[in-house]
Amino acid sequence: MNTSVAVNKFARVVVRDQKLPFDVAAHPHSLIKAELKRRIDNLENGGGSYHDLVEDDGC
Repeated sequence: MNTSVAVNKFARVVVRDQKLPFDVAAHPHSLIKAELKRRIDNLENGGGSYHDLVEDDGC
């Protein structure tokens, strides 16, 4: 199946069903906030490690 056929099939399904043929989901804000808090707590309690900074050579 070439690209043209794939795009045409996708377009037909979208028009026929009036929706995308797959679910679009994002992480809820509360889950992201909870993960950030967990990582901050880990760092504040001695977790993680230090790394030397690397200078950007501008390339």
